[in-house]
Amino acid sequence: MKKLICLLLSAVLLVTAAALPAAANNDVDIDVSDIEGAQEMKTYSIADLAGKYKTQGRGSVENGVLMLNWSAASFEFNAHCTGDVAVEFNVKTNHADGCWFSVYINGEKQPRETCYLQGTGTKNVTLAANLPEGNYSFKVVKQNEAGYATVGVKSIRLNGEFLAPPVQKQLYLEFIGDSITTGIGNLGTPEQGGNANSSKWQDATSGYAFLTANALNADYSLVAQMGIGASVGYQSHIMSDLYPYTAKLNGNSAAYSFARQPDVVVLGLGTNDFNTYQSKGLTLTQVQQGFAKTLQMVREKNPNAKIVWIYNMMTGGLNEQIKTVIAQAGGAEKGYYSVQLTRGNSGWNGHPSAAQHQVLASELTAFLKSEVLAKTLGDADGDGSVTLKDAYEVARFAAGQDSGLLICNADAFADDRIDLKDAVEIVRKILK
Repeated sequence: MKKLICLLLSAVLLVTAAALPAAANNDVDIDVSDIEGAQEMKTYSIADLAGKYKTQGRGSVENGVLMLNWSAASFEFNAHCTGDVAVEFNVKTNHADGCWFSVYINGEKQPRETCYLQGTGTKNVTLAANLPEGNYSFKVVKQNEAGYATVGVKSIRLNGEFLAPPVQKQLYLEFIGDSITTGIGNLGTPEQGGNANSSKWQDATSGYAFLTANALNADYSLVAQMGIGASVGYQSHIMSDLYPYTAKLNGNSAAYSFARQPDVVVLGLGTNDFNTYQSKGLTLTQVQQGFAKTLQMVREKNPNAKIVWIYNMMTGGLNEQIKTVIAQAGGAEKGYYSVQLTRGNSGWNGHPSAAQHQVLASELTAFLKSEVLAKTLGDADGDGSVTLKDAYEVARFAAGQDSGLLICNADAFADDRIDLKDAVEIVRKILK
């Protein structure tokens, strides 16, 4: 048997070797030799920038404006430039404390005040000033949740040229949740007065979802709102009323395409259900039924994803109901998981603090690595078993050929690239 496997792998190597070198490297070398160092500032509309930027979250282009809808929604771009770099926003803030953003230049987080929007209308923000000529990466991430502001990018102004955008990561995570997932109160403390839900005390980039995605070198999307539940909550709607749509809270009721399927969906709902179910006349049985319906909806929209329900972050009141729903759905054998995380209430209004979000992210990252992603390593075609067909599909993908593999399962070394080493590792897994 071992001899046969070795022979088959050799055949795979021979078939793909010719095409492999050009396709095995995700790094892009940019030739900027033709860019003049001294150019005038130029304004690029979103239409001008098609194919030159990357978004995360359920972004959408509406009337020539790139909308940043949900918490941690972001846009990124690379440029060879000098001098100032500015962004023109369309904004309607619904909160007295405005809307805040995290800005990263060459991966370094800038002071929070770099990008802050308040009021309604067109707002110009300088991301960087007096840059020496060179290559730069820019990333702007919305810290606040959808209900605090409707924000869109109209244009980018710089002296230089746009380069190829950041590449799409091989692992894609989606997070569905409530105020914990949006980061409500994570920059505050219980002793502070004022509005516990103030936008200035909320930073989704200091939240467990954003931190987990970064730790796993993954792309991500957040669909979350404070006060929302899976069966009932403080809002007049529940998550199943929002999830199928692009950005219903910001007035976009278009159905979301789900064109890019997440490898893992993380559900963080239940706190608001526990806090409100009795006052709204529900029984624990009805709450559990609502949990099951939400889980079914998420599965219908993401048929191949692993689904992980996290709980206990603020209260343990419905821990058993969550575990029961996951077990009834088939558990890990069917791609459903649940994990209890460490409770934290040292932020504002009883929410986890930024430090506690780091703990949540660390725990969730470890669980995903050991119990979710590792369990499927090698099952590149997602059929539930690891065979030579998986090695063959990985080799075809590495050679730049069309392949229907599941990226997170194929990246055996977690180095954010897929090449023939991954195919060899899958064969080794079979031999073991």
